[in-house]
Amino acid sequence: MPTAGKLVGALLFAVLGYVTAEVFKPGMPPGTAFGYFSFICAGLGALCGWLVMGKRAGMNFAGVFSAGLQTALVLAFAALFGFSTYLMIGKSLRKLYDGPFEAVIGIFELMIEHGVLMLTPPVLMALLIGGPVCGVITGWFGRRWS
Repeated sequence: MPTAGKLVGALLFAVLGYVTAEVFKPGMPPGTAFGYFSFICAGLGALCGWLVMGKRAGMNFAGVFSAGLQTALVLAFAALFGFSTYLMIGKSLRKLYDGPFEAVIGIFELMIEHGVLMLTPPVLMALLIGGPVCGVITGWFGRRWS
């Protein structure tokens, strides 16, 4: 059921996903084609904000703080997994894997490779500060209009 907390969580974490994607881009190798990367991250952020943060919107301060951090980390994991799967499918269509098991392992190799690229101070600050801030604001709206 839609609530104010779910709506605000979806909006705030969509913004967080977009901002984090924009902060992540300068750390990638030159010439990387991003396409709709930021908008897909915003969509993932909205989905995580609605599903993960939204149902915890009425908790106390410590609860929404940790739920915001958890939602930001779920967003980062979902983005890593989704984009790594997409890249693996592209590689498998070019027949760069010998079999399906190697392709599945390729997803996790790509996740580790891109996860290391995410370990920059701007990206970590966006996730580790932005997540709890979005969580606290969502919690305030959740308590106020639920």
